[in-house]
Amino acid sequence: MISAIAALMIISLGLKDEWANLWVFSGSASAIVAYTLSYFLIEKKPQRSNTRIVVIATLIALLSHWLCWFEFILFDMYTDVDQTTSPQDLIYALGGALSLSFFSLMFLGWTSIPISIYLGFKLKKKPNT
Repeated sequence: MISAIAALMIISLGLKDEWANLWVFSGSASAIVAYTLSYFLIEKKPQRSNTRIVVIATLIALLSHWLCWFEFILFDMYTDVDQTTSPQDLIYALGGALSLSFFSLMFLGWTSIPISIYLGFKLKKKPNT
């Protein structure tokens, strides 16, 4: 939800119509990555160390950026009626998402890493005593 709100704030700066759905991609990518990684790498493990939470929260922030841009590129590729897509385009989309995520992380995206770590600790379940 935080990612979607941040993307809405960026879109409100008056970006073009192509960017109007960025908040959807940002929110869905964050939700997918956060749920998957936290479920399999934190919740399923009996020991929830602070180091594990920091590493997983950092991975969540980094991978959700990549997935957001990958979704953005795929949506743009498959909604453009003038363009035919090939399997080779998907390979280019993987690399394009990597470069876009690196670019966005350099500017304001890096703030998602400490926010993700904070939320990881905030949502950490207390062990049953």
